[in-house]
Amino acid sequence: DSIVLPTQRQGTSHAVSLSLEGPNGQRVQRVLLIDTGSDHVVLPASLIGPLGISPGDLRMQSVQTANGTVDARLGTLSGVWLGDTRVEGVSAAFIDDTRLGGNALLGMSLLGRFRVTIDDEQNQLTLAAR
Repeated sequence: DSIVLPTQRQGTSHAVSLSLEGPNGQRVQRVLLIDTGSDHVVLPASLIGPLGISPGDLRMQSVQTANGTVDARLGTLSGVWLGDTRVEGVSAAFIDDTRLGGNALLGMSLLGRFRVTIDDEQNQLTLAAR
């Protein structure tokens, strides 16, 4: 079984629209840049509240980014919805919004669960079971 999602071009990068799920079932729709160089799904800290995540459930950790080391709050999303498919227990790093420049990243904490193919011509992401 494969999950096929349309991508949106952002310069030379691809982004996908998906739904993030917090601990009480709150869902937030978001566009995330596909980033195989990121260990985690990286989200702006401003999403902690809308997702219903308690700040006490997050742990502080320094993480390496393309722009250097930054402080992040690490936690786990109850689910990430890829179309109609729910992926449970995805680790996420919440970083100060100003450090992300308005971006959010779909990193390896989710992508690493699949064989990933990005079709540049068709503008689509295919995630196949490992």
